[in-house]
Amino acid sequence: MKKIVKSLGIVLAGFSVTLGIMYVNSRGSKLNEINSKQMAVFIEEDGEYKVSKQIPTKGYEFNEERSFCNNGATPTWNSVTNGLKISNLTKDKTSCMLYFDIKPPKTPEEVLTDLGRSAIDSPTNFTAVDASRHPANEYEKTQMFKAEDDFGNTYYFRGTVEDNWVKYGTDEKNQSIWWRIIRINGDGSIRIIYAGVGDNATNLTIDDGYVGNKENSQIGKSYWAVDNSTYNNNMYVGYEWVSGYMHGYGRTPSQATQSKALQNLNEWFLKNLEDEFNNGNGWIDTETIFCNDRSGNNNQSYESSYNDIGGTETTKTYYGAWKRLVNKQNPTFKCSTDKNNNKTADSFTYTGANSGTRSLKYPIGLITADEVVFAGGLYNANNSAYYLYTGEYYWTMSPSNFTSGFADVFYVNSYGDLQHSGVSGSYGLRPVINLKSSVEFTGSGTINDPYIIN
Repeated sequence: MKKIVKSLGIVLAGFSVTLGIMYVNSRGSKLNEINSKQMAVFIEEDGEYKVSKQIPTKGYEFNEERSFCNNGATPTWNSVTNGLKISNLTKDKTSCMLYFDIKPPKTPEEVLTDLGRSAIDSPTNFTAVDASRHPANEYEKTQMFKAEDDFGNTYYFRGTVEDNWVKYGTDEKNQSIWWRIIRINGDGSIRIIYAGVGDNATNLTIDDGYVGNKENSQIGKSYWAVDNSTYNNNMYVGYEWVSGYMHGYGRTPSQATQSKALQNLNEWFLKNLEDEFNNGNGWIDTETIFCNDRSGNNNQSYESSYNDIGGTETTKTYYGAWKRLVNKQNPTFKCSTDKNNNKTADSFTYTGANSGTRSLKYPIGLITADEVVFAGGLYNANNSAYYLYTGEYYWTMSPSNFTSGFADVFYVNSYGDLQHSGVSGSYGLRPVINLKSSVEFTGSGTINDPYIIN
């Protein structure tokens, strides 16, 4: 069956779409090309059906019960090929009314099934993947693990994973963009991290446990803060900040300042993913959280309660990830709340119907230090035996501490371990985006057969 040709024009005062379609008769034995047939296309928006100038290709499913044709003809839809089949097409001047519904979001468990995966409970000992066990256990190459995040169960990859490769989008030079799946979020969306560009697997190399081209593994280097002179205030650990506020972008978003990291990520998104984003109508999710956890206090004790004492101006402060990951390995996928239990405090989002700042220009962020530990990295311990290792230095999104006049953020170093550095340092950026739970893909996830987003 031929694939449907996209709409060419509108007739009948905007209520019918003129399409060139290859119809298949009820016997399936003869193809009849019939052009300029009257087709009315309706898509669901906000619970109502509205006229569309084109048949949707992403995020919608054909409503076979509501759709109909006259002259006794019957429309059916092949969601894999985007093909329309008209049965009992026996008369000329046959017209059809086609209805498309928004695809309901999938649960994380449904996405897990789509990926052909099973999962086991998260390990409690996060020293399991380390340099002394290189390569990691065989099960860590394909196994997914179960934990909790802000929205429910999340399923994540850990260790020397070999089949979490995704090829999605093209860069400004028309090269394919490669990603690695970090996890299935609790809302069913799929979190992926940038892994380079190239048209096929031959553009990626294998070196010291890392599959990929090291220099190609990030979009460039950047200060975290505005420049190399902005380092002596707690606010500079923020993805966005307002002076004097410990969390989020403050109470007046119009006064918020973007970190240099965020500015560079926005610029890259505009050049490389804006068409794929399509104002939220593509496969890129708009609601998932990017966590910039600024919970903390001015007490270095690892067991002390984090009660938001400190965090502004030049107050000595140890942030939440420091407590969880330095001298302890107690990572979490849950983002912090402030002392008023305000969930939007450090949860940066583009729209954020569930929660979040709703302040991002584009839905893009970085990996958190906690996600690095879940994947197999450790603080201050060399490790190349996990898929996030690149042999390069790159930023996470997690503040670590403010002491001795320097604001620090966690990063992954060239030996694969977590470290922290002043925000005036220049390290790599590996963009993180999320794909909608309704995403459609082919492939098995290996480097030679990556998941391809349809």
